[in-house]
Amino acid sequence: MSKSQERNSSGLDREAFYAGVIEGEGCISYELTRKNYRIPSISVEMTDKDVIERLQDYFQKGSVVFVKKRKNHYKDCWRWRVRGKGAVDIFFKMYNYLSDRRKSRIQQVLKSYCDDANSRDDHNRYKKLNQVLENVVDTTRKL
Repeated sequence: MSKSQERNSSGLDREAFYAGVIEGEGCISYELTRKNYRIPSISVEMTDKDVIERLQDYFQKGSVVFVKKRKNHYKDCWRWRVRGKGAVDIFFKMYNYLSDRRKSRIQQVLKSYCDDANSRDDHNRYKKLNQVLENVVDTTRKL
């Protein structure tokens, strides 16, 4: 999507476009941090720097880093990555546009996140998110 097309398109068109980029080039994971705890993460790595920058501009989250080519016949690329609550926000924003495989991965990540957080917290802080996940899984099964 060119910049002029992006300016003229609706918010839903842009969401669908960026969901397609995430679907094709993205990674949804539950990362182990340097401080030895896990958090949800979403990243996209590609050689098209302009697309990576537009992802960051659209979501207003995350960071963009340059990734030096890993092998001589590879190209340099850029990675956009969002972790923690920002990643969860993006999961919910993109969820309806993604394939069943990606939806399933989001459900796994969020379930693990809730389970880990609730095991550390006696107040069951993520009870509401657990209920949302159960509703999503029930709705998906009915389809």
